[in-house]
Parts: sequence; structure tokens; C-alpha cells
Amino acid sequence: MKLTAQTRVEAPKDRVFAGISDIRTLESLARERGAEVTRLDRGADGPAGAEWRLLIPLHGRARAGTARVTAYEPDDRIAIAADLDGVTALAELVLAATGPGRTTMEVDIHLSARTLGGRLLVQPLNLARGGLEERLSRRIDAFARRIEAGQA
Repeated sequence: MKLTAQTRVEAPKDRVFAGISDIRTLESLARERGAEVTRLDRGADGPAGAEWRLLIPLHGRARAGTARVTAYEPDDRIAIAADLDGVTALAELVLAATGPGRTTMEVDIHLSARTLGGRLLVQPLNLARGGLEERLSRRIDAFARRIEAGQA
């Protein structure tokens, strides 16, 4: 399953990238949504080597997993891969300058089931894809507004 969202940000590409690659902000956003996030690496490599242990509430249960930054190209893109109870997720955030002080941010999330339990998690999400993409778009827009306001 693939979810996609895109938004325009009224900020230069380097400032937007600083916002999307701020690991503390990403961790805080996950915690605001009910996830327990534990950083596994020491953070010496910055975002490029980041790795976490996660506990995420989903379908009435806490789901355990791990996540790590798999691609880090300053000012262009960052990708995070996660494994969670039989489901593999890859989130990729790509930036493109569309003018002076203006950036387009595109987010692609790929979910795939590795086990029968994973299929049971992903199937209801497939059925609700339209609503999920709408929520993703709203959250990405809200994050873009935070970046514009200098809060991320």
C-alpha cells in the first residue's frame, strides 16, 4: 500500500530540510500521537545514523518495532524504514525548490505485510486509504506551517 502527500512550504529548501531532519522534533511528534520512542544510537552521526525502538498503539494494542534513517541527502531527501509487528514501512520525504523562498515537500509512505499478522494490520488500512491520505495531507500541511513559523 502506498500513501502520498504533497505540500508547498513558504521557506527556503535548506530551512525546510532542517525542519524535517530535526530528530528531536520528529520524536516529539511521534510521542504526541501516543508512541513510545527510545533512541538506540548515541546520536553522534546526527540524523544519518538515527535508530529507534518504538511502541505504537494501533488497533487497540501496543505494537513493538524499530525504525532507522536509511537515506540522508542534505537539502534533498530523508528516508526512514520501520519494522512493526509483521509490517514494513518506508517513509520518504523529498524536497524540491520551486522558487526563491519556496519549497515543495512530497511524502511517500509504502506499507507492506511480511506475515499473516501484518496482513491483518494492513488490510483495514487499504480499505481506508482515502481517509488516511487526507489525514496525512493535513498533518504534512500542519508541519509545513510549523516550519514556516520557525517552530520546527
